[in-house]
Amino acid sequence: MAVWGFSIPFKWHKIFALQTADKTTKTPPNKVLRYPRNYSNIILKSQRRGMCTAILPINLRGAVSVISRRARKHLHFLGISDDFQNGGDIMEQLYVFGTGNAQAIHCYNTCFALRDGDEYFMVDAGGGNGILKILDEMKVDLNHIHHIFVTHEHTDHILGIVWMIRMIATGMKKGTFEGDLQIYCHPDLVETIKTICRLTVQGKFYKMIGDRIFLVPVEDGETVHILDYDVTFFDILSTKAKQFGFTTQLKNGKRLTCAGDEPYNPGCRAYVEGSDWLLHEAFCLYGDRERFQPYEKHHSTVKETCELATELNIPNLVLWHTEDKQIARRKELYTAEGREYYQGNLLVPDDREMIEL
Repeated sequence: MAVWGFSIPFKWHKIFALQTADKTTKTPPNKVLRYPRNYSNIILKSQRRGMCTAILPINLRGAVSVISRRARKHLHFLGISDDFQNGGDIMEQLYVFGTGNAQAIHCYNTCFALRDGDEYFMVDAGGGNGILKILDEMKVDLNHIHHIFVTHEHTDHILGIVWMIRMIATGMKKGTFEGDLQIYCHPDLVETIKTICRLTVQGKFYKMIGDRIFLVPVEDGETVHILDYDVTFFDILSTKAKQFGFTTQLKNGKRLTCAGDEPYNPGCRAYVEGSDWLLHEAFCLYGDRERFQPYEKHHSTVKETCELATELNIPNLVLWHTEDKQIARRKELYTAEGREYYQGNLLVPDDREMIEL
């Protein structure tokens, strides 16, 4: 038996009740266990791996009711998919925490997570404690982040990790965070992260590193099983600081690849070619290359990234790690330029967006 749940606003409380569903039947649940008396957002937690929590809509006679369009919009904001046809499984999603480059001030630095059920595989954490506000606003519970990958040492990718370690270590001390935290990075980055934490984090929290917080070095081409994914890390062959990306096959059979925050290197073709989803930097518009000088910074433009995706037959392309001087029109402008060179599914997300994979 699996218990399913989502948070609901107060005004809809009369048609919601806690229910159970046998996932093997692939049918909507109809047994009411109890009527919720707490009308605030209801969040149920499960300690068993693979078990999700949900509050499913029913009418007052116990039959499954139709969720209104407004309710669906609210549930989508929470990142929940109530798909009865597949047994209520929550779809895999890309949680976009930040989309900006190192100097961005109108959006957060590029970082994200893959959501698998109620757990998250987080990639980078940006350059400060702004990540904590974003996680809170996106309803991402720190207690459900047990795996983080740090791509490289630049400030806009690594400094937020200090805050993640600080907050998760606090949860461990209080007994609210169960299990361990695994932080994956290339071997040269292990001592860098430890040193930054030693200099900035209280001793009682720093001592958690090696106890319940583990810095896990990964090699070029190494595959690690993370959540329900086999994640293969690879050296992106950076022209600056050593940097790793990764590729993995999603549970829906599609392959997703993070190419880091520098232009694609042909030496990584074996990892990138054939991907169904490519996450790639695009520092600025090609038309703005003189203004932002992306090539001098070892970055590419929308034009080059879209031409690459066309060449490699990538069906879904996500562009981020951008300048932020025209953030209000970025989606419109980047999409328009990209369409000239790429005919696939082009996404230019804003911070806090959630993308169905």
